[in-house]
Amino acid sequence: MEDIFMKYFNRWVISFLVIGLVIYGCSPGLVNLVNDYSLYSLRKQLIYLSGTLAFCMMTLAVILAARFSFVNKLLKGLDKAYLVHKSAGIFCLFFIIIHWLLKKAPHWLKDFYVIARPANSGRRGSSSAFEVYLINLGNTMVDYIFYVVVALIVIALVFKLSYKLFRLTHKLFPLAYLFVAYHAATIQLRGEWFKTPSGFLLTLLVLVGSVCACIALLQRIGHRRKTTATIEEISLQNDCVMVLKLMLSKSVNYQAGQFVFLTFEHSSEPHPFSIISFDGNQGTMHFAIKFLGDFTQAIRTVLAVGQTVTVEGPYGELTFNDDATRHLYIAGGIGITPFITQLSQLAHDESDRHIALWYCAKGELSQQFPHNLATICQQAQVDLHYINSLVKNDLLEQLEQCIAQNEKGLSIWFCGPESLLDAIKGLLKRKNISATCLHCDHFNMR
Repeated sequence: MEDIFMKYFNRWVISFLVIGLVIYGCSPGLVNLVNDYSLYSLRKQLIYLSGTLAFCMMTLAVILAARFSFVNKLLKGLDKAYLVHKSAGIFCLFFIIIHWLLKKAPHWLKDFYVIARPANSGRRGSSSAFEVYLINLGNTMVDYIFYVVVALIVIALVFKLSYKLFRLTHKLFPLAYLFVAYHAATIQLRGEWFKTPSGFLLTLLVLVGSVCACIALLQRIGHRRKTTATIEEISLQNDCVMVLKLMLSKSVNYQAGQFVFLTFEHSSEPHPFSIISFDGNQGTMHFAIKFLGDFTQAIRTVLAVGQTVTVEGPYGELTFNDDATRHLYIAGGIGITPFITQLSQLAHDESDRHIALWYCAKGELSQQFPHNLATICQQAQVDLHYINSLVKNDLLEQLEQCIAQNEKGLSIWFCGPESLLDAIKGLLKRKNISATCLHCDHFNMR
């Protein structure tokens, strides 16, 4: 697993697992287990522990899904938040299955007479009739919600759904979370957790997660970063790239290399696109959209000048800001788009860095977008190395030589296919170069 992912995976997922352990450790569970140890008591406490850890993972997932600016900043980008969000979902699936098995397996064994049924002591505990009603209601709801949550997580992780179906299934998660949050709040009544610090901590987690879930249900995610825009101009280049010019209704805080989510009139689903130019004075943004998937193929025929577009963002940390003396830009295909604004800025701003751009695409350079890339690089004093993959795809071999000659003070900035990104990570690993020098935005946010 990649070094940079493990860094944030450790910081967030493990932190929330520790929070879960602390919550359980502050509960009466361990004391009760010591005072009345039996296999049934151990099972009961393992149910509490696995449930607490599963709920912590669910809460982490909904917090990350809310796209809070400070969280994205801590994670070095929205795309990194999605990676941790996915990891939290995997751990959540693991713990809720353990939780479910601990609850159900003994009943199955008793039904098949594998183990004896314990004698009914007749004790109801210290819970009132109303508290018992609240607890049982939560248990009943979660019995059904369990199957929904497992199905949704498995669908998201295993099946290659279209982006529209993927988002549609994800819209059910916040509602499922609220049911689980109710269960987490009321089940404390049975174990008298409310009288301990664990009750306060778990209730705080319930409140934070519920607020995030409500933000998602009310479709308020990213609303402070949203603005409207009007399509001013549409043009085609080489019949495979659409250049879109938008006029924004208000200014945004943009840095070269960032992207935004665009929602068009014909679709309610936002999609990420890199900005190729931004004029803060005029309030205009330009995008280059390549016709690759079903969505981009569809907008080719439905977009028209004058239509309204919702713009959310900007997002992204591919902003070329660090202290490295050498920058290596690597672009694959339409991945050239986030570099265009940076190259335009370099043409006007002096830089003491040595910068080289390696661009790999199919066909001659003159056939690519933008058609004047060589001129732009010359004006920006950036060394351009173009690889025509139809003739000879030796990008990795040339990059290996380049990195070996410029290893010290090197910073790599990448945008392109995931397969190429994986190959570059493998190259850095073979060279014993830390992956922290590699900066990229993952546009596969699922």
